[in-house]
Amino acid sequence: MMRQAFVVALVSVTPALAVAQGIRGTVVDSASGKAVAGARLRVQGTTLEAVADSLGRFTLSGLRLGDVVLAIHTASLDSMSASYSVGVAVSSGTTTIAVRVPNALQIAATACGDRGYGSGGILLGRLRIAGDSTSPLAGTVSAAWATAVADSARSSKWVSAEADARGRFALCGVPLDTALTLRALGDGASGQSVGLRVSSAARFARTEVILQREAATSSIFVGVVTDSTNQPIGGVEVSLPDLSKSTLTNEQGAFALRDVPPGAQRVLVRRVGYGPVEAQIAIEAGRTVERHIRMVRATSLDSVVVTEKAVDHQLDDFEENKKLGLGHFLTRAQLAPQEGRSTGAVLTSLPGIKVFAIGPYAWVGSGRHNVTSLTGGARLDEMDVTKRAPRWDCYALVYLDDHLVFRGQKFMVTGPRGSGLQWEPLFDINSIAVAEIEAIEYYATAAQTPMKYATLNSECGVLVIHTLRFHPTDTTSATKKPPER
Repeated sequence: MMRQAFVVALVSVTPALAVAQGIRGTVVDSASGKAVAGARLRVQGTTLEAVADSLGRFTLSGLRLGDVVLAIHTASLDSMSASYSVGVAVSSGTTTIAVRVPNALQIAATACGDRGYGSGGILLGRLRIAGDSTSPLAGTVSAAWATAVADSARSSKWVSAEADARGRFALCGVPLDTALTLRALGDGASGQSVGLRVSSAARFARTEVILQREAATSSIFVGVVTDSTNQPIGGVEVSLPDLSKSTLTNEQGAFALRDVPPGAQRVLVRRVGYGPVEAQIAIEAGRTVERHIRMVRATSLDSVVVTEKAVDHQLDDFEENKKLGLGHFLTRAQLAPQEGRSTGAVLTSLPGIKVFAIGPYAWVGSGRHNVTSLTGGARLDEMDVTKRAPRWDCYALVYLDDHLVFRGQKFMVTGPRGSGLQWEPLFDINSIAVAEIEAIEYYATAAQTPMKYATLNSECGVLVIHTLRFHPTDTTSATKKPPER
């Protein structure tokens, strides 16, 4: 984290022929070499001051011989609450100097260290608990934003950083001139700020995130996943299978899982091409648990040929629920002919479901108008507002391969629109192609929902998606291929 401190530099001086003792010179940006107009210079220990003109030139008169220190302030340094100092040896006559001062971006970049900030910008900030300026504020901060992809669709990206014990953090590499949503997770507190931007002119910005106290009944599991060479791995699934919680790491290899109950929890980490990692972690109530997880690339296996039929036991529960007939079901055989359609369009055939389709996105909710969501009154996440998701009062829960990816929860946020409750990000069902789905279950009411999928908000319906385990035509199990002769 950046330390705001006085920087003392020694500059070379050139005595000039003049009758008065003084200092004459220019102030330039050390990165661009451009003149810094309006720079304010003061001789420490005296009342002597000067302001640089439009060409960065200044003059200080009435000095005594010897060493002095010039304190220099610029608009850029002021934005960082920083200053720059330079020592000057004043000789007889006029001493001519050229002062190269760092700008705010250079100082902010020290907070990024080896990470750098690429072609993006830097967001510096601090966390503060509402009504409490004394409690430690260490925690995790993330910035998310929407990015355009093919066919006018949009997806989201994010970066994260750790706040130190004083709540200070640096988010490096955020996009410029783009709306950012900040989420902060600390021990027993959380908060959010929306609509923040880092301008392309300055390439850095400062902010403050206000956290609200939470009851210490759950915890946060955060960390980073790297390979054996300590390089971050993106797209890794980190799950707590016994709790049906999962998430994917971002490009920095970082992840965060909220609302984890206390006790021993099983962690499963998976990604194609790497050996899975499974471990136990101890969770304390109201605490942030941080782990560094290393994955090892999987060893390539011999090629195989298929000779006998395989049984996918992952769908045993699906078959049992289908036999009971309480919900509505779509099998691979029913889905295969509809692979040219969106998942949202396919789901409209199920009774009791309401599908909201806006452009390339789709979300599911209860089609029963007499139901009020347990999180009614909450506004939408900024990303979902960008996608023009409707503010429906009863969105269905969504399970993906037995992981609850939309819980129907809300949390307190603070931003330009004021403080209030907000939905967790909605799950876009069109993000899963029909060709990638093995089977679908939908339960319109809590009474229909099996205990495995029943939670507090299941009154608004439950959608369960099972992704493809193997290609439908591969109906056999594998045996080793005989070696070539």
